[in-house]
Formats: sequence, structure tokens, C-alpha cells
Amino acid sequence: TYAGTPVPAPGTPRVDFLAGIPLISSRGVGKTGILLEVQGFPALPDGTASAVGTGWRAIGHFKDSGAETFPTWTAGLPLPADVATPPDSAGVGFAAIDGKQFVQFRITFYLRSGMGPFDPGPYLDRWDFYFSYDQ
Repeated sequence: TYAGTPVPAPGTPRVDFLAGIPLISSRGVGKTGILLEVQGFPALPDGTASAVGTGWRAIGHFKDSGAETFPTWTAGLPLPADVATPPDSAGVGFAAIDGKQFVQFRITFYLRSGMGPFDPGPYLDRWDFYFSYDQ
């Protein structure tokens, strides 16, 4: 969730995202503005990251809701009719990175054609990422 008042974890409501899609950069209400992806890498015996990862997995995307600071969060990939699936996409969800010691995130912003160089675009102001690990 991203529309509540921040409180310490595991408080309620927990704010995971602060994001926005300004009208000037919006592709239209209901259209995707931000895509979030993750991939994981195992650790090598020397403690460094392996070069072979899980591939990019979609976590979810934000669509324009008509209110800049309250875009609609949807888990998984956007529909192909909205935006093309990234060519290097390996699926959806965090499950593929379970047990991986290194994590990499990718954020893609989709812009309205004809935007000016000084027009504000979609933004991800904060992403609080809660996780657990077992050493």
C-alpha cells in the first residue's frame, strides 16, 4: 500500500510506496506510468555475486488514477495492450529471488509522447522494502 501515514514496521498502515504520475506526463487514466522489476543473484564461495541471475521479474506497476499522488498499484506485468512486455522479462513475482543473497531492482518510467525536456515525469519518491533473511 502507499496511501497511508508512515508508521514503523510492522505498524498499520505501512507505506511501501510514495509515487506519482503528473498529468503532463501521463499517457492517460488507466495507463501504466511506472513498472517495478527485480532480479536476484546467488553468492559465490568468496562472497561476491554470481554473474548469473534469475532474470528480471515484474513486481508490479503503477497506472494513472487521475490523481497525481495516488496512482493505482497493480501486481505483475501491465497488459500488452497498454505497454510492451520488456524483452528480457523472465516472469513475475518475488518467489524467484528466494534464497538469493544479492538483489537488483529496475524501474521503468513510461512517458506521454510530446513531453518537453522540463516537464515533470512519473516519479517513485520512496520505496520501503521490507524483507527477512536467515544467516
